[in-house]
Amino acid sequence: MAEYCAAESLEPRGPSNSGQRPHPILWAMPVVVLAVALVLLAASLPPALVYLPDAVLTLVRLSVSFCAALIAYAMWRKNAAWSLAFAGLGLLYNPVLTIHLRESAWMIAHSAALLLFVLHWTAMGAKLSREP
Repeated sequence: MAEYCAAESLEPRGPSNSGQRPHPILWAMPVVVLAVALVLLAASLPPALVYLPDAVLTLVRLSVSFCAALIAYAMWRKNAAWSLAFAGLGLLYNPVLTIHLRESAWMIAHSAALLLFVLHWTAMGAKLSREP
């Protein structure tokens, strides 16, 4: 019986997902969402600044939290550090349960969010360019 179990344990148990890349749509969705958000922001910025200043902030919160959630989900099994960083960013920019900070703190948060997205973009771009 022990020989049978030992021989069985050497056999692969099923297809391994370690070599598979995520679907390309997971990488394109944050770019598309940010592009659409920027176009909407550019179109709605002049009237929104006068009449609806909260609408611009809500649009920024929606787009950043959605993109952060997509990246956190895509990176969950591969790199927990990126996933946790983007999960925290998604929680900070959550449009449902808003976090109220001073304007100076939001400027730091916006800069840190931009830096996090740029660092992730460059790290993943360098990693994808090395792979065949």
